Amino acid sequence: MYSDCDRENSGHRGATGSLSIWDGMNYAGFWYDVESGNYSESLEITNITGRTIPQGGLTYTSRRILMLYPVTRIKGKNPLGTDGSYLTFRLWGNNYAVKSNGLAKILMAQGDCIYDKKTLLDGETWELDEGFTLKVKSLDMRNDTRKAQLVLSRNGAVLDDIWLPSENVYVYALPGENGNPKLIIYLDAVFAGTMIDMIQLRYTWFASDEVIQIREGYRLGVFNVTVIEPERIVLKNRVPIELKAGSSINLFGNLSFFVENSDELRFYPTNMAGTQVMPEEVTENAVPEIPDVTTPVGISPVAGRTEEVSGFEVVISLAVLLLAYRIKGGMDE
Repeated sequence: MYSDCDRENSGHRGATGSLSIWDGMNYAGFWYDVESGNYSESLEITNITGRTIPQGGLTYTSRRILMLYPVTRIKGKNPLGTDGSYLTFRLWGNNYAVKSNGLAKILMAQGDCIYDKKTLLDGETWELDEGFTLKVKSLDMRNDTRKAQLVLSRNGAVLDDIWLPSENVYVYALPGENGNPKLIIYLDAVFAGTMIDMIQLRYTWFASDEVIQIREGYRLGVFNVTVIEPERIVLKNRVPIELKAGSSINLFGNLSFFVENSDELRFYPTNMAGTQVMPEEVTENAVPEIPDVTTPVGISPVAGRTEEVSGFEVVISLAVLLLAYRIKGGMDE
């Protein structure tokens, strides 16, 4: 399975002017499972004239994937309150967990990469995201099974204070939340040093509690949302895309086309920022600062609250999600 280990700056795969479809098999920015052959996203050109992709000539598709939590897939341990699996849509290179009222961005999903681990000294605090911190308050080395006292806080307010034995899983869910938890950690080891003690955490899974939604007709970068179904989301470009030589054109989020500076048309997708395409025009090849579209202004920081966001209407309608759960039982693939 391709992991997210080396994908932060991935992009130049399948770079050829004759290629008209990219997916996880030929573009490293899209997820692909070697064992099953499944992939999550595809980008297909169905119509191109010269250097211009006309309106509706570019199709982006995301397919729902059943995933195992890292600690389940690697250690065979099901986090408390789960069966070890969750549903996800990957959109423009980011991963979103399916919730009952929309999608929540997965902020961290450590896998089995050698550096997918977090080492904390006794007394050290791990700054997570969205105001969450995890502090190593104390360590117990007296027994055969070593333990760590961990304190989970948000914006300075203590949420949980627990003793966790090594080789065990800790799960935190928001009050009243069903389905995916907020945080999963696995205490891999507790080390006793000559000068200072420490712990090693692995297989951390951490999801946002900011729920985002999309519906048919929503605009996402150069795209319109054209299909919302339980197992797929389809977008088509709503404006023509001119592939100027030497340009970098933002499609949506961190997904762009990079066009080689040559007379022959050669281009490929990349996850690096590019020039935004606006209705009725294609901007010049200057690269402005692209906002982080995965944390849009307007999303409420209040846990469990959902709002539509002007200018960035994202992720999936409640009616479709509920239909998906009723039809598919919520966890089948």
